[in-house]
Amino acid sequence: ALPISSTQPASLCWCNMAERSVVTSRFLQELHDSDLRRLIEADSWKDDAEGSFLLLAFTTSMVTMVYFLRSSISAVRKYSWNMLGRTLVIFNAVLLFEVLRDLKFAVTQ
Repeated sequence: ALPISSTQPASLCWCNMAERSVVTSRFLQELHDSDLRRLIEADSWKDDAEGSFLLLAFTTSMVTMVYFLRSSISAVRKYSWNMLGRTLVIFNAVLLFEVLRDLKFAVTQ
């Protein structure tokens, strides 16, 4: 260990740092154990897993779409843009249908 000068505070002593490290690791282990117990008991990990899976699936599909849209093969680009355009048309048609249906329901009441 390095010698402590008179100007150095006692809290920077190597022995105090080692003790703090042990206390911190024990605290983190207890915190981890309590969180693990809470997750197992509450079954909230299922919601987290579903959200994680959806995020991963969405990211994968977006990366794949960009890969196909920027392909060096012109036929792949053409069909990818065609598929993306049709998907957007279907999405907008369903969205418009839902809005008009809700609007009709609001007017009739």
